Amino acid sequence: MRKFLFRMGLVLFGFFGGVGVLAFFAANSVYEFDDTGSVKDLPPVDTIVVLAGGRGRIRAASDLWYRYAQKSMANQPVPIEPPKTKRLKKKKFQEKKQPARSLVGVPVLYVSGMDAHADWETFARQVRPEVLKHLDKKWVVLETVSVSTQENAIWFKRQASKLGWRTIVLVTSGYHMRRARYIFEEVVGKNEIRATYSVLFDPHMAGKWRNSFAGVRLTLNEFFKLIFYRSIEKGFW
Repeated sequence: MRKFLFRMGLVLFGFFGGVGVLAFFAANSVYEFDDTGSVKDLPPVDTIVVLAGGRGRIRAASDLWYRYAQKSMANQPVPIEPPKTKRLKKKKFQEKKQPARSLVGVPVLYVSGMDAHADWETFARQVRPEVLKHLDKKWVVLETVSVSTQENAIWFKRQASKLGWRTIVLVTSGYHMRRARYIFEEVVGKNEIRATYSVLFDPHMAGKWRNSFAGVRLTLNEFFKLIFYRSIEKGFW
């Protein structure tokens, strides 16, 4: 009996060890993803969807929103300074010549999967002060219910159906984008995703993740999740 258990232990050790070694060399495929669309051109969309939970995601998404806002403000006519005369009062000029600018063509910033106790202050701490000056609460939706990528997509689809959102830019970490894209295409729709924006940082980058324990742990975890999801998609489960 002891010999049997010993042999089984060696077999299992060899099996899982082999799987681990194979995964260590194959997991770089997690990062083999090119962002679709051109975020540089700021494609017209209804919503910027950022999946909370990864470092730098909310800051990157809010910076992207700010670029849309800057583009909107730049496309609006700027009031021309009137000639300096005694007859024209400054107050009158401000009232008639400087109406409040409205942001046209700027998407809503939808933050998916924040902590259940998160609020505006939690969100604001992750946004650059310069952006926060322009990012009013009316432009932001904080979703605090979903706890997985699948639930992120499901809850967003419910909200999008209610509010008529049809097109999105998807923002998440580089190591997470491949799986997130698969799931959102399945739940929300392939045509709805006009562009993807991957947030990259050390050590979670292609070619660098093996240099640290944190990078190895997170990348392998994402690799196995990706395999599991694709196997379900192909009907293996």
